[in-house]
Amino acid sequence: MYPEEITTCGVLFPKLTTIHLHDLPKLQNICEVKMVTPMLESIKIRGCWSLCRLPSVGARGQGDKKPTVEIEKDVWDALEWDADHRPDHFEAPVHSRYYKEKLPRVSVLR
Repeated sequence: MYPEEITTCGVLFPKLTTIHLHDLPKLQNICEVKMVTPMLESIKIRGCWSLCRLPSVGARGQGDKKPTVEIEKDVWDALEWDADHRPDHFEAPVHSRYYKEKLPRVSVLR
C-alpha cells in the first residue's frame, strides 16, 4: 500500500524531461500510481502495445510549450484519460514511422 498523499496527488518527478520506451509489449503503466512530470518535454514510445497511461503533465500556460509525443496510432487511441489528464495537455502526436499494423489472430495457412 502507498501512503494517502501518494495515491491522491501522485509521485512528483520535478526534473524529468524526456521518456524513451522501446519494445516493451507487455508494459501497461510507466508508474503504478499517478506520475506527475511538470518539466516533461518529449515522449518517444515504440513497441509498447499494452500501455494504458502517459505521465500527467498538467495544463500549461498560454506561452508554455506542450510536451511532444511520438507514439503508434493504435497505442495513442487506446490510452486512458481523466479530468486532470487529457490529450490536449500534449502536442498533437507524431505517429511513429516504424508503425506496424496488428496482424489478424487467425491462421493464414490452409
